[in-house]
Amino acid sequence: MKYLNHFLSIVVLFTLNNCVGQTPKVTLSKTLSGHIEPINCLAYSPDGKILASGSAAESILSDEGKFEIIIWNTSDGKALTHLTGHKSPIQSIAFDKTGKKLVSADTKGEIRIWSLDSLKEIKFIDGTEWISTVCFTPDSKFILGEYSYEKKVNIWDSESGELVITLPVNLQIGSMDISPDGSKIALSCYHKIQTWSLISKKQLISIDDNSVNGFGIKYSTDGKKLAVGLGSGEIKLFDPETLKLLTTLQGHFKPVLSVSFSNDNKYLVSGSSDQMIKVWNLQTQKELKSLINEHKGTVQAVSFSPTNNPFATSGQDKLIKIWKIQ
Repeated sequence: MKYLNHFLSIVVLFTLNNCVGQTPKVTLSKTLSGHIEPINCLAYSPDGKILASGSAAESILSDEGKFEIIIWNTSDGKALTHLTGHKSPIQSIAFDKTGKKLVSADTKGEIRIWSLDSLKEIKFIDGTEWISTVCFTPDSKFILGEYSYEKKVNIWDSESGELVITLPVNLQIGSMDISPDGSKIALSCYHKIQTWSLISKKQLISIDDNSVNGFGIKYSTDGKKLAVGLGSGEIKLFDPETLKLLTTLQGHFKPVLSVSFSNDNKYLVSGSSDQMIKVWNLQTQKELKSLINEHKGTVQAVSFSPTNNPFATSGQDKLIKIWKIQ
């Protein structure tokens, strides 16, 4: 019995040492190269097998450059194809729920819908001015695009390309995200955060916040948190239903341009013009890892795969880096 108790004690200690107090590690998995312009946006397909990236320009205000979307196979990191057609910096890209369609938008307000089966453009929606964010509704029936300077959100039928309705925000918009259930959108404007119902097509809540500069905004995958990147380098987490502040994450010292939640909502990744990528443990509300100067220049985009791991980062150095949390 004495030896049995001693053996059990060793087993318990071993289990505790291996299950308690361990800190997950963030490691580089792959580096993807192929763009000849800075990479402004990233999007994973719903199954995580495809990564799409869109290129901008050395200066976001310039229309000089080769603006293209590269479709990557995430298993081997190889480029499957290059989609061309945009004539100005590509601001946003997003997959539909099937992963067979991709929508993209640029600084001239042009929207293009691509087939991932034929690898060709299948729909073109002409625009008038800068679109910062474009996305499909979760049911893939509609496309939303927010016109930053025209201060509005347009909703189009994704099959016909016909305009369905315009939401008159009347504020300069920097970033937009749609809730996981498709019932509402959140807007990061200048000095305001707003939510709008996609059912009633009316504004739900608007709060004044002078720290908000229109940078990255994102719903958690369960719809219970809303992350907003700030010009100060802080990230604020809000309750999406009330826009009540839940917590503030501090660590960046320049604008946070992009944020993304892991599928299980345990982690948040952020990219900033301070050349840092930060991974946050949302259970402890503390920084898990700071990746410094892994990209040369601004980190323009970050995106978690829907499969929880990995996450991708990109920026002005024209590279994409794939990371894992283990």
